[in-house]
Amino acid sequence: HCKNGGVAEGDKGSCSCPAGYEGKRCERALCRPRCRNGGICLQPNTCLCTKRYTGPSCQTLTCGSGCENGGTCIGPGLCECPHNSTGHLCQEPLCEPPCENMATCAPGNNCICQPHTSGERCHDKKCEYRPVQEPYTRGFRKLVKKRYETKCEPWSWKTCIRTIPEYQTVYKTFYRTVYKCTEQP
Repeated sequence: HCKNGGVAEGDKGSCSCPAGYEGKRCERALCRPRCRNGGICLQPNTCLCTKRYTGPSCQTLTCGSGCENGGTCIGPGLCECPHNSTGHLCQEPLCEPPCENMATCAPGNNCICQPHTSGERCHDKKCEYRPVQEPYTRGFRKLVKKRYETKCEPWSWKTCIRTIPEYQTVYKTFYRTVYKCTEQP
């Protein structure tokens, strides 16, 4: 009843295990160093690691597709980035000082400016913001009296005008001041 090539010793039911196995019946593979971080020893010195770790004893965190731009893996899908990149995999360039006015940071610490800005960090505006009146419409409910004709009394030929309250949606145009960028010559 010994497993994995173990040899029975005497009549006590114990086994002498070959190198790489342990247990009363040599049923467990032995990994040196032991498998870490939830890894399972499949056969002598061979660990099956969880998807978050890798290495001979499951000692190294994995970062999925890997850290970019020289980043170092510090957790599953998480990288420590060098000074010129950012993002969970260091995939985005980082500009120092930062780009301004919604400019995009490009590799090499360069800023790509929006059309209305210029300068090394896009801090110079090519336009002047001027106030403009802009219309907008709002709807609201208004209580109005609706007129209708009816007979004044049953079996009467005379008609009367009555009113009933009724809600109607009324739309009104308002104006607000917005500041728009106008190109400078």
